[in-house]
Amino acid sequence: EYIDAGQNYPGRRKDTRGHRAYFSYTIFKPEWVWVYNHKIIDNPEKDISRDTNENNRMEFGTSFNTKKIPFFSVSYQTNNSESERQTALSNTKENAIIFRSNKTFDNITASIDSKWSKTKDSVASTSTNSSEYTTRLSGRWHRFSPWVGYTYNINKNTTELSKTSIIRKELGILHQPNSRFYSSFNFSHEETKGQRPKDALSFDFNFIPDEDTVFKIEGE
Repeated sequence: EYIDAGQNYPGRRKDTRGHRAYFSYTIFKPEWVWVYNHKIIDNPEKDISRDTNENNRMEFGTSFNTKKIPFFSVSYQTNNSESERQTALSNTKENAIIFRSNKTFDNITASIDSKWSKTKDSVASTSTNSSEYTTRLSGRWHRFSPWVGYTYNINKNTTELSKTSIIRKELGILHQPNSRFYSSFNFSHEETKGQRPKDALSFDFNFIPDEDTVFKIEGE
């Protein structure tokens, strides 16, 4: 997939340039290896009234799936991001190892994801080691898809020698009566050590009459 949309493009993805590519190869029937690359540039012409953001994500890994054994995947990911407006605002480089696993039982899917990463920002002169663990339970009945999730995140700032832990709990539901309309509601509770807990309720309504037009209402 390739996109090159100028500032005057009438669609929703204007003033953007980038590509997305995926390649996979089956080693033997239940296992395959794959490579994924996604690069996107917002404000590619560098209009000085707006930030120019560039993100380049590269990931390669291997996946395994059979009827008797839950799906699992292990991958290595790099994520390089730059932001500027005449001068550099940020320049981050992330390296991560990611583990994903899920199993479907009739209409219910259970998943466990883990991510261990190291991120450096050469502009802010910061370095962070992160560990994130997420469990999620989702289902689908007719046109409704409810879910519940739990995430535990640890961030260690190796520059300032500080540590932050975050616990996030969420539940929500998605309603999609047809391919052109969907809506969702989500409630989350987040606790950061040493700070007051945060509760948030968000919603969005989306109507897509054609591929170049989207009507959206969202709130939090």
